[in-house]
Amino acid sequence: MGLAARSVALGLAATQSSGLRLQFGYDAKPYHAGMAARSGFLSARLAAADFGGAPDFLGNQIGFHAAYAFGAERLSAVTQDWGVPWQIVSPGLTLKAYPCCTAGHPVASLGIDYTGPVFARMRSKRSHSPIHPAPMPHWW
Repeated sequence: MGLAARSVALGLAATQSSGLRLQFGYDAKPYHAGMAARSGFLSARLAAADFGGAPDFLGNQIGFHAAYAFGAERLSAVTQDWGVPWQIVSPGLTLKAYPCCTAGHPVASLGIDYTGPVFARMRSKRSHSPIHPAPMPHWW
């Protein structure tokens, strides 16, 4: 395995621990959702089979909050200002204009604005396909 492949392997291993935002735009982004689902399912099955694990994983001094958030000593910060206001109220509901990453929406809008007249001219002309239509095969 070359250096580039080793770097990718280490990055994928790191993203499995927490889902790094760095992976947006790579194959690893949808991998996060799949791994989270797999981990949740596996964890439920293991717990149902009496597999042992620490029950105080959130608030323990060396638990989840100590590792990934602001520490177990500030556990109340998780619910501080909870729902004050709800984000659906302020700043409000936002709908995605295009089926792509929101960061790409300005470029998508620019592309549509730029090509709009071209597409309009294409739609105004009738096009004829040189290929004779054939029935669809029944094997699919």
